[in-house]
Amino acid sequence: MPNPATVNVVLVVTFKPQEGSREDLASALRHMCAESRQEPGCLAYDLFELADGSLSLIEHYRDAQALEDHRTTAHMTFFRETVPRLLQEKWTILRLAPRDVAG
Repeated sequence: MPNPATVNVVLVVTFKPQEGSREDLASALRHMCAESRQEPGCLAYDLFELADGSLSLIEHYRDAQALEDHRTTAHMTFFRETVPRLLQEKWTILRLAPRDVAG
């Protein structure tokens, strides 16, 4: 089994916007995409819309250290200060460990 610190990390984070806050939430998440994509350990950071109107970020990091580095950025501080007030409930996070992924 590979060392968990050196395996790519993929997160799927889903957000349910409060009524009337969807565009503000989408704007904040687009800001996160633009900033996060500049991080050296970020391999992908993409925003998707779900059929129910929720929004999801799919985040792909080189390794566990890259994810930890992401958590200490200024844009994560912005995220923590901005996003919670735009949501119906706390966001959900699925952490995926790639096992058979096309390169």
